[in-house]
Amino acid sequence: MPLRLEPHLLLILWAFFVTGRVELLVLLPKGNGKTALMAGLAVFHVLTVPNARCYIGAADLEQAKEMYRFARHFVDSEPDLGRLLLVRASTREIRARRGQGFLRVLASDDSKLGAKKQGFNPTLALVDELHAHDNPNLYVDLRTGVFKRRGRLVVISTAGQDKETVLGELLDAMLAFDLDGGTVERGLEIGPKGLRPSAEGRLTVATSRSGRNALLEWACKPDDDLDDMAAVKLANPASWVTIDGLEDAKEAPGIKPGVFARYRANVWAQPEDTVISEDAWDACCEPGAEIPHDAPVHVVVDYARKSDATAVTEMWRRPDGRTVVKTCVWAIAKRDPAAVQPAAHVLIRDSATIRQSLIRQGIIELGHHRNVVELVFDPHLFDPEILADEWLAEHGEKLEIAEFPQSPVRLVPASKRTYEAINEGRIVHDGDPVLRSHVLAAASKEAGEGWRFSKAASKKRIDALMTIVMGLERVEGDAGGRSVYEQRGLLTV
Repeated sequence: MPLRLEPHLLLILWAFFVTGRVELLVLLPKGNGKTALMAGLAVFHVLTVPNARCYIGAADLEQAKEMYRFARHFVDSEPDLGRLLLVRASTREIRARRGQGFLRVLASDDSKLGAKKQGFNPTLALVDELHAHDNPNLYVDLRTGVFKRRGRLVVISTAGQDKETVLGELLDAMLAFDLDGGTVERGLEIGPKGLRPSAEGRLTVATSRSGRNALLEWACKPDDDLDDMAAVKLANPASWVTIDGLEDAKEAPGIKPGVFARYRANVWAQPEDTVISEDAWDACCEPGAEIPHDAPVHVVVDYARKSDATAVTEMWRRPDGRTVVKTCVWAIAKRDPAAVQPAAHVLIRDSATIRQSLIRQGIIELGHHRNVVELVFDPHLFDPEILADEWLAEHGEKLEIAEFPQSPVRLVPASKRTYEAINEGRIVHDGDPVLRSHVLAAASKEAGEGWRFSKAASKKRIDALMTIVMGLERVEGDAGGRSVYEQRGLLTV
């Protein structure tokens, strides 16, 4: 049964065969034929390349088998192919009857410990739905192995939820090719004579300076209305993807807006369990926002020794009533150099712990150019007594401190206050990407008679957000204008 090749699929094949790319990243909404195309490419590769070593890599075995099923269907449905290729269903392989060529299925979730699949030398590697891979190991192993036999790597995916992933970093790197001698062209469409700029074009083509790496991305623009199916259709080049079909997907009760945005418009969207929207947080951004020298600040510390991050945040309430926040985050670096590192300003590579002495020194340094009103801390792990002594020795004055226990009675109202402050624009930040990552990663969790911030399913760090939660009530006071110091008092060590 012949594969129906429409213009966008022919463009992908042109980028693979004609240009000689080593790595090709194709981002395309679901249902536009990319998986069937890659399966056909895999079968063709095993047929035509002597002793081909073709690997299909996906997030898990079930996903990898999807592309394999397409490939097997092509072989089973064409007697001529069956005489040349042998399907081994038990091992999920397709082998050439002559020579040693093969197509084999791999799953990223077999590589959770890292370095378990090194040693590949693929002539062709196909990585499916990279956004769903929970680690970069399989991608890295395949990418580093293709050079051994002058192989090729094709990554096909839809948009993901988190740019702090191997796909997000790969996409950002390719979209910056023009800063290093390459090219990035946006707003293209496929016309009768090739690619052309168009107001309706939703194709981005990026090529590295050497020409070895390239991107083809069909996606809605940031200002496209995703409730307008005619606009969403522009990012879906396949003729069989219709406006009626998109409307059906949009109206399906089980399809949440973020899922529709990712799968049908190829737009990166936050996980469904997160609480604070990108729009709300970005609306609080004032590029270049600063805390003046000697400004009275509350310093808030959320300390973790090993598994999490440590955040120290300065908070200053401006005369206009808005609170400026500036954060520094420390985290333990992942040992695998290919792994996506945690969102932090300081990555600790020479130790398995975050030393309290390092954090204390950072706080003491703040006292040289800030009027520190008080230190707010979680008493679970952080011991303020040594800091208080060191502060007194360094600055000649006592450090006023306030505990913030992580109990529901404290966290529930504090989480609500912070959520409202962000959505009402009472918080100001300078666009720090680390702080943004921590804020947008937060989900909600039932606690007591309300809810509190907690980690989302992604398990990304939210420590910087929690410092804002802990400190905001100290900075703002209550609605009646009575300071929290009058309500709870200060503890001086």
